[in-house]
Amino acid sequence: MLRRLLLLVLAAGLVAVTATSRTAGQSPKSGDKPPAVKAPQNPPITSSVYYRTKGTTDPLALYGIYKSQEAGKVVFKHLVSNGFEVELRISNVAVPKTPPRPSTAMLPAEETVDYSRAKAVFEQMAKQPDIAFRFPVDGCYARAHLMCQRMIKMGLKPYKVWSFANGEPLWAKTDNHPAKHVTWGYHVAPVLRVKMDNGKQQRWYVIDPSLSKEPWIIQRWEEAQMKDKDSHRPYVYVSRLGQPPKLLSGKPAPGTGYWPGTDPKEGPDTHAVKIMKQYKPLEGKALPPGFAWQGPEEFPARWLAVGEQEPALGLRRREVVGL
Repeated sequence: MLRRLLLLVLAAGLVAVTATSRTAGQSPKSGDKPPAVKAPQNPPITSSVYYRTKGTTDPLALYGIYKSQEAGKVVFKHLVSNGFEVELRISNVAVPKTPPRPSTAMLPAEETVDYSRAKAVFEQMAKQPDIAFRFPVDGCYARAHLMCQRMIKMGLKPYKVWSFANGEPLWAKTDNHPAKHVTWGYHVAPVLRVKMDNGKQQRWYVIDPSLSKEPWIIQRWEEAQMKDKDSHRPYVYVSRLGQPPKLLSGKPAPGTGYWPGTDPKEGPDTHAVKIMKQYKPLEGKALPPGFAWQGPEEFPARWLAVGEQEPALGLRRREVVGL
């Protein structure tokens, strides 16, 4: 009996070894089904937005890469409304990871304020009667410029903080639009360097009455432009006045930092005042149909996308893969 049991155990072990050998790569017997092979995954279809200032012959610069054609189109239209020449190319380039914002060294005491001063400045800026804070659809560049000029006259040293859409458009809640939200390709606002109570730390606080009711730290300001916690994080950059922001590509934008392009021909001061006069009557409203933007007489923008075109803008189509 014991001998018979030993033979049965040896036979079972032989079967197990044979099965294991087959899964390790030995050819199966005739009639066995071959192991299933996963089909290769298709590369992601993304959209890359390129832009340059109207009327220049500069090469088109990469503005950003977005997770879908629809997401890229929102950014495309926002840049078009600012008067830039824009291309949107369908590609299979992955959305880049947003780099962390570089830390800022301690600034001289004369370039800082305490929080109570920052809050008082915020409240004063929010009361400026000629700045269209309640028309968040567009005009952040003009609002930021006018606020910075007025802060300088108050003896302050403002900087600017930029938020660039990466992967998907910026998305911000607001009661100042019928849809209760707005989307942007970028956003900009003044920031003040605030010295903390211990005197050993400093933090940036954003002065942006179009988005908040008090000064916000940059992280909170950034998160307010994300549709939800799983959205792609914006690319955030802080610049000195008179200096352009650095784009996600690592290259500085043209111009002096009025907006992410060459300065308007009439100069930032004149342009900002003109834009606010245009937008002030639109506060709390959506953009009216047939609205004529001030500034450029036409938008020589090009919409390049697969299977879609917009004849009203005279746009073309193209597919670019493997950029």
